[in-house]
This record gives sequence, C-alpha cells and structure tokens, in this order.
Amino acid sequence: FNSTRFAPTSVGVVQFRMDSAYKLTDYNSFISYTEDGPFSPTIKNLFLTPGYNPNRTADGESSLDIQYAAAMASVVPNLTVYYMISSGWVLQFTEQLLALNNSARPQVISISWAADELSQSCYYYDYCSEYAIGTNPIEYARRVDTNFQKLALQGISIFVASGDTGALGYNRNAGCDSDSMYPVYPGSSSFVTSVGGTMLGPDTTVAYRPKAKICYLLTRCYNGGCFSVPCANTRNEITASYPESTITSGGGFDAFNSAPSWQKTFVQNYLANNSVPSSANPYINNRGYPDISALADKIIIWTNGFPSLVGGTSASAPVLAGMIAVINSARLAVGKPVVGFVNPVLYRLAEENYGGAYNDVTEGGNGCGTGCCSSTGQGYNAAIGWDPVMG
Repeated sequence: FNSTRFAPTSVGVVQFRMDSAYKLTDYNSFISYTEDGPFSPTIKNLFLTPGYNPNRTADGESSLDIQYAAAMASVVPNLTVYYMISSGWVLQFTEQLLALNNSARPQVISISWAADELSQSCYYYDYCSEYAIGTNPIEYARRVDTNFQKLALQGISIFVASGDTGALGYNRNAGCDSDSMYPVYPGSSSFVTSVGGTMLGPDTTVAYRPKAKICYLLTRCYNGGCFSVPCANTRNEITASYPESTITSGGGFDAFNSAPSWQKTFVQNYLANNSVPSSANPYINNRGYPDISALADKIIIWTNGFPSLVGGTSASAPVLAGMIAVINSARLAVGKPVVGFVNPVLYRLAEENYGGAYNDVTEGGNGCGTGCCSSTGQGYNAAIGWDPVMG
C-alpha cells in the first residue's frame, strides 16, 4: 500500500462490560515506545449505555483494542478513535449504532468479543438484555445479521475476532473430550469480516531485524517492576495454537447460514481437498470463518502503567480494523468512498492475485482450545488457499 495523501477518518472499538476502561496514560506510553514520530489521534468516548463510569482501573481488553486500532492507523494525520461501551450484547449494540448519525459513529469497527452461536439471545455471562428474543438463537442471530447489513449499506466496515478456543468454540458444556465443535458469534456472521490469529514460527530464510524503539529496551523497569521484551527475528507466520501460544485461533463453519456467493467456491475447494471431522458434517456447506488473519501472539500492551504480553484474536481484529482505516483515509483523500463491507473484495482479490495479495498460512490447525487440546481429534487443518483456520 502506497499513498502520500490522507483524509480524516475514524476507527472504533467496543466493550460489552460496564467495568471496562482504558487509561490515556497507558495509551501514551504505548505510542511513545512503538511509534517513531508524533502521533496524537482524537480519542472520543461513546458511551452507548447510560450510567457508565470511566474512572476505574484499566483492563487488558480495552487497552489492547484501543492501542492497536490506533497504532495501525498512525499514518492518518486526523484520526478519530472511538471507545464504545454497550452493556448489552451485539443486538443492542447494533441497534444503538443505527440510531446514530453517520458523523457520530466510526467508519470502521472492531469487535473482540465472541460467544457460542447456539446460545445467542442470552449473553454468555448469563446476562439476557432487554433486546433478547426469547430463547431462539437463530432468530437472534438473524436479527443482528440484518443490522450488520444495514450498517454495511451505510459504509461501515466491521471486523470481529474469530475466537481463542479453536474449533471447539465457547459452548460451556464442551471440553477437550468433546466430540463436537461449536461456532462462535458474531465472528461466524456472513456480514462481518472474521479475523483469525497467527503466531511467529521458526524461519531460516529471512533475517529480520525489527526497528521499533521498544526492541532496543530489552529490559526496562517501570514503577518498581521490570519487564523483559524479546523482539521477533522472523516473519514466518503459522497458526496460533496452544501450547506454543496461549490461545488457539478460532474457526469453522456457521450453524445457521450457507456460504455466501463470494465464498462458496473457496469452501467447496477446501472440502474437496481436505478431510474434516465427522462432527462438522451438519455445517460444512455453510459460511466458513475466519476470512483473514493477523498476528495474535505475544502482543505488547500497556495497562495501568506497566507493559505486558498478551495474545488472542482480540489483537488481530483491531489490527485489521486499523489497516482498513488507513485505506479509507487514502480513498477519501482522492474523492473516493470508504470501502464498507470488504468481504466480496477480499475473496475477489484471492481469485485474481492470491500470491500477490496474501501471505498464505498453511501450517497448523485449530484442534486445541485455550489450555488443552481435543482428545478426539476435533478441529481443522490449515491448507493452501482459504481454510477454516486462517481464512
């Protein structure tokens, strides 16, 4: 990507807990150690649920999301970063967004949250919002999907984490001995861009020397505590998977909707050339996820004055959102509209110029979860082209 002209644009992150918070001092520390030049976006709080109190201890999720969504769009001189709070779940959130004018909401949104698709209508912390539609998860998901389509028609791009528990998903009754796989939502929706996660593997062909300022401070002390920061020396990306990573990138097939037209041939190609677990059979012709992936392992953030390493598709989703914000900015600068819903374009690029557009991650699988691996072999393997592991 090469552009020297940028127009004002925006990107936003959302949290679904009223005890979520970030600290501007953490953000400033992160930026000072990861950016070479001055970068001061406008951070705008958008508290969609009344009664939220931002004066609280920062949490890792909020810190991660806002720091990486902003940093990835640091070339944009007039960037606005929205920090959004909604106490409900995705239906309430999308209803709240649709009630706002376009100028009052971000053009790109990152959602780092996921729940068991088959348990929709009630949030997976046993919280049922006023927008819940009884106990029918299909009806709930379809109503949210309708709202996602409305937002897409208004030019808003939505990036969602594919989950951190592999193909096993977030079903509260499933464990490593389960013989079933559970898709996660909203990452499995056909009307968002689902983002998986990679980690760095060994690379004997590329000598890579990172230039970030933090890499020259391998051990630094902050407020009485010391932190070791090893920097990567490889560009070889493989599937983020336990136990080498703290998480396993989520992926699989949606339970409710068939593969959309732009994805159908990719799903068929994967099924024709790769074996899949028997428990996937009810869903294998459905929408596959993720669509695309980015680094999601050993990610440095600042929280409450200290740096730490975290992992998860909670990192890769805001990374992609920030990248699209840059593209939006460059397009707006030359009189073109924002990209909006990007999935059809992502798959067309794969058809026309796969090697030139993407780094195809073909190593690894998602049969593990977080802290354990499937004892019954449930999960998918990465492969050449699209797959339900890396996209």
